[in-house]
Amino acid sequence: MEERSVTYNEQEGLRLTGSLQVEALQRATQEVVHRHEVFRTNYKSVDGSPVRVIHTKLDMKLPIIDLQHLRPEEKLSEVQRLSKQKVMQLFVCSS
Repeated sequence: MEERSVTYNEQEGLRLTGSLQVEALQRATQEVVHRHEVFRTNYKSVDGSPVRVIHTKLDMKLPIIDLQHLRPEEKLSEVQRLSKQKVMQLFVCSS
């Protein structure tokens, strides 16, 4: 396992149209995390070997970035910039 690396990062973008109900999206995302243990799993090192830890509960808050004040072409550019920044954050398996 490569600790503190971007090796395991994956990214997917979705374009949502229409009125966004932030609380409903947050609840739906939290339900997916609740139903699928892969989203609640991390690894710790025990005697130099990775050991899987599945958490019974994980509260996940979606980051909300409001880009409504930007022009359409600025929005796309900012989304791309934020996406590149996020995918380059180090993946930490133990937390």
